[in-house]
Amino acid sequence: MMALGIWNLEASFSAKGFYAMAAIMLVHTAVTLTKTMRDREEANKFHNRLEDAKTEKTADGHQQAGTSLIQKLNRAEFLTLRPGFKD
Repeated sequence: MMALGIWNLEASFSAKGFYAMAAIMLVHTAVTLTKTMRDREEANKFHNRLEDAKTEKTADGHQQAGTSLIQKLNRAEFLTLRPGFKD
């Protein structure tokens, strides 16, 4: 439809070429933006599934051992996590 409008436009050949190139770039930009948004969404889904799997694995490991994450840390690791902590 746009191509037909540019073809029937009463303007110089260079103006028609300018409008045609602008239309081509507009379509290219729309396709690229759509693909980028789709790829980002798929990457987020994969990242979320990976994080969920890590969380489940960690939670299962701690439940099987019968201890929480804080109880598994030894005293030196706890002190490195809390630099301002004093005995």
